[in-house]
Amino acid sequence: SNTSYNLSWTASTDNIAVTSYQIYDNGVLLGTSSSNSFALKSFQPNTNYSFTVKAADVAGNFSDLSEILSFKTGVFSSYEAEFAVINGGLIATDHPGYTGSGFWGNVGSVGNYLEFTVYSENGGSTDLSCRFSSGGSNKTMNLYVNGIKIRTETFPSTSGWDNWSTKVENVSVNAGNNTIKYQYDSGNTGYINVDYIAVKPNPTGVSSINSKANLIVFPNPAKDWITIQNVEQNSIIRIISIEGKVVHKSVALTIGNFTIPVSNWERGVYLITVKNNSKIKMQEVILN
Repeated sequence: SNTSYNLSWTASTDNIAVTSYQIYDNGVLLGTSSSNSFALKSFQPNTNYSFTVKAADVAGNFSDLSEILSFKTGVFSSYEAEFAVINGGLIATDHPGYTGSGFWGNVGSVGNYLEFTVYSENGGSTDLSCRFSSGGSNKTMNLYVNGIKIRTETFPSTSGWDNWSTKVENVSVNAGNNTIKYQYDSGNTGYINVDYIAVKPNPTGVSSINSKANLIVFPNPAKDWITIQNVEQNSIIRIISIEGKVVHKSVALTIGNFTIPVSNWERGVYLITVKNNSKIKMQEVILN
């Protein structure tokens, strides 16, 4: 899919018993598996990956590394609500039919918003799709692109919260990072559920989400703590688990390095995002 890949390999044999496998990306341990398969998640667009696997037996012996499986991800066109920035409402799972790990709902107060960051190679005109549900009557929200109100969007009733529909609008984006925001303003009715948005690639248009560049995180892999280097003042820091759960959210009150204790967290891969004004930087960190 856009963000995941199911990796599998031929089972190893041993004179005692094979107990587990270790999975590496470019030599960095991603995790372990008790079977000969592993679900890889939180991929970045337009990025090269090289996976290898080694087996371990009950005595603690390890095999040689497997052959390398290399590939390059394409560009993303869809953005799940659970990875966007929200103000008010919540990420919910109480209505079936959503994609990813949840949807944005309970949008009942003026000022609530859902903001996505998308990247355009050259800018230009593109189709913006929003997958939503709306019980009861039609609902309205304002659409903002790069902080500018574009229009008031009307979301028709989907005849029940378990039914989903897609609304498509044409918008213009700039080259580089752009923000797409749905906001409940005075005069709107709010109360919609948003599953994801999608942008349609075109000859000049949107190609991928933010890259991981320029966000330095150490140590990586980590065990007891992680430090995010050179965080700007008033940046919003979010850390998301591989299952899509936000495990940390804070605001950097000063400029400098930002250290977070992680010794009590589950081992695995986490995505760190640091947002300052319209800029978002991202990086993955492994806890082992």
